[in-house]
Amino acid sequence: MNCKSGHVQAVAELFLLLGFLIFTPSRSMADPVFRISHVRPQGSTADNDIRGLTYEISKSTNLKFEIYPDNSLGDSIAVQRKLSDGSVEMALQPISAEQDNRFKISSLPYLVSDWKDARSKFGKGGNVRKAIEDLFERQGIQVLAVYPQYFGGVSLEKNPTATDRGTIRIRVPKSQPYLAQSLGFKPVELAFSDINKSFKAGLIDGIIGSGAEGYYVSFLDHTKYYVVANTHFEVWYLLMNKKKFDDLPQRYKDVFLKAAAYFEALRWSRADVLQAFNEMRLRDSGVVMIRPTPRELEQTASEARRNIWPAIFDEIGKPYAERILDEIK
Repeated sequence: MNCKSGHVQAVAELFLLLGFLIFTPSRSMADPVFRISHVRPQGSTADNDIRGLTYEISKSTNLKFEIYPDNSLGDSIAVQRKLSDGSVEMALQPISAEQDNRFKISSLPYLVSDWKDARSKFGKGGNVRKAIEDLFERQGIQVLAVYPQYFGGVSLEKNPTATDRGTIRIRVPKSQPYLAQSLGFKPVELAFSDINKSFKAGLIDGIIGSGAEGYYVSFLDHTKYYVVANTHFEVWYLLMNKKKFDDLPQRYKDVFLKAAAYFEALRWSRADVLQAFNEMRLRDSGVVMIRPTPRELEQTASEARRNIWPAIFDEIGKPYAERILDEIK
């Protein structure tokens, strides 16, 4: 072979190689990777449930999942934005009402009275659930499942029966001071991510916004007393960027929906038992459990609906809130 023909052959081989590189699917194309964020530590119940879900989906698809526990991709506010713009594919987390106050309809204090009532409002076909699904869709987010957590309570470092409640500073979610005030505490509006450092700085003496499981997992060192006040019904959502979901082949969509339905059904079947278990874990860790009587709870609930709901309705938009509640009734 002369030099000229050798040069031509080398160029041809180079073009063949480039063509192979251009037209051969990369690993990321052959095995798409979906990032899924959640708010609990690795090894927690939520983390294990997510791992079970992604395992079931992976078995029937070529999708790969990278799980990011413990808010490692950001808190629920940041991740909800990322779900909306597609920079995160999936998440299991509570709602952020940062961009739309209407989401607050889901967490009205004493909206739900018991587990049967919770399922009627947040289970498949429930009116509150349908309202939340619609609001998420407006943000470009698909709801795959709900994940009922627990009835909330109040975590305290100070004994509320031996201390003037008006001096006890309670962390509340931003723009929601009403419940703490109605229970006699002094509200301090803080993001969830600021709670631990605020305890260390002596800025707060307790928390509203979570329940026994959340306090045990994340704030046990600061929980000396737990008021089982059923303050709100905590619901998380299994979410996915809607465009990513819509772009899936129908067979994949069916796999996702089937796995999500099982994921939700499993959670409903044991959420009440897990709540009792986590209350027991708090008690066994030395936390003093304070349980209002049924009559006291009903009185607190009535006062909340009468005095707190109108203030939240002003933030949500009264016509919208009343329409949803009328549909529930």
